[in-house]
Amino acid sequence: MGLLLILLLALTCYDCHSSTRNPVCTKTTVCGHNETCMLKELRASDGHHEYIRMCEKQEVCDYIQLGFAAVGKRESEISIKSRDISITCCKTNLCNMPVMSTTSSSTTTAQLGHGHCPRDILFIVDASGSLGPANFQQVLNFIAGVINGLNIGVSENRVAVMTFSSSVKVEWNLNTYADKQSLINATHHIHYTGGETYTHQALQYARIKVFSLAAGDRQHFPNVAIILTDGKSNNDSQTVIEAAALQHVAKVIAIGIGSQIDTNELHAIATNPDQQNVLLARDVHELQTLLTKIRTLLC
Repeated sequence: MGLLLILLLALTCYDCHSSTRNPVCTKTTVCGHNETCMLKELRASDGHHEYIRMCEKQEVCDYIQLGFAAVGKRESEISIKSRDISITCCKTNLCNMPVMSTTSSSTTTAQLGHGHCPRDILFIVDASGSLGPANFQQVLNFIAGVINGLNIGVSENRVAVMTFSSSVKVEWNLNTYADKQSLINATHHIHYTGGETYTHQALQYARIKVFSLAAGDRQHFPNVAIILTDGKSNNDSQTVIEAAALQHVAKVIAIGIGSQIDTNELHAIATNPDQQNVLLARDVHELQTLLTKIRTLLC
């Protein structure tokens, strides 16, 4: 039992000791006692660029923390930079993956719009009474369509889904499924609930619970939240407050469905430029026309 507990608590890290120019790494290793994940990036003046991923003793990272200023995306991440070397220590599974740049040529950008742009993606789905079970199923079909156009994997896109009405339910977290077919299959098992439209609770839950290290949020991958709703929230002022808070940890795309949608609220929910990140569909059947646009916005 003790050995099983140790294995369950052990940290898994990427383990590639020489990867020139190519940040992709598929080899992993289980770290030993008192070890953490480390990423080293070496950049030489002659253009040489090398990535090293490995497990490292905790005291080494503690030394870095004591000797240098701590900077980084999350409080648990420690980074130092000195000319051509950057060292990052982190304490969650598979966190030692380099940040992927989104600046590239026009040809590459076109490819990124079709899913080659790794993100941690959360769908926040309105399951309130105004939508109805048939329309809700069409929304799920749309989500499956978006997933089908993405690259899914431990170093690619990861997807979570939550539903909300009078309460909030996380259908699955970012680290629940690591392949495309499992994600698509899971959309077929999401149930319609009906109820009120407590959008503010959903946005808060997304920020605190889903975009968290425990739920699989990866430190080096940008977060995107896509909310789909067909009506006005039951607490518009609190919704605006929670939307602003969520925008600090994720890009928020808001999709309004039908004629009863509050467009002003949608624009408050979406990340600026909100004109770009707010999409409207006259009905659930029109959602399918937004697939290409969504894949582009994800990058």
